[in-house]
Amino acid sequence: TGFRSPSLKELYMYFDHFGEWYVIGNKDLKPESSVYVAASIEYSKPWNNASLTVYRNVLTDMITDRWLPDSVQPTRQYQNIASAHVSGVDLLTRQKILSNLWLSVGYSYVYSHDNQSGEQLYGTTRHSGNASADYFFRKKQYAMTAQLHCRFSGEKFYEKGTEGLENDKPYANLKFTITQGYKWMKITCGVDNLLNTVHPGN
Repeated sequence: TGFRSPSLKELYMYFDHFGEWYVIGNKDLKPESSVYVAASIEYSKPWNNASLTVYRNVLTDMITDRWLPDSVQPTRQYQNIASAHVSGVDLLTRQKILSNLWLSVGYSYVYSHDNQSGEQLYGTTRHSGNASADYFFRKKQYAMTAQLHCRFSGEKFYEKGTEGLENDKPYANLKFTITQGYKWMKITCGVDNLLNTVHPGN
């Protein structure tokens, strides 16, 4: 079980973004409480490790910020959601492909639901994951590690202005890193966003 009192920011904040939009607190906020249940299973060998976790989190008076529909200037205010729940599945696996090559894969499915509005909680992504290939090499006092990492994010829901729920399109980000070390010296270099992916929300 969980319990969280509203922070000073959530209670009394007044933020003015150059007069374009505002974020304000709410002194009438109630504490947030939750009940979390999870079950997991794991398989472990020297060359392979895998785990599966299933969970459900039921929240009462969840604290979040929302656009005020009748405000003169666009304004977000911290509010309580009477009831919400988040359910999901996490799958992780790491396997040895060759003597020095490992492959890791992770996947998450999240189903979030605002029981009051019937909509998905904004800022959440139902499908996300990552995958990486790691190559290790060592000879005497020299060591080298090379990693190719991919992060995937599915459609994300969020509030945009007072127009209700919008969504970002799925996207993936690729990163390559290589680390070399000899005795006491270590050099790391790499390329982030290898495919020059532009986030759909930008």
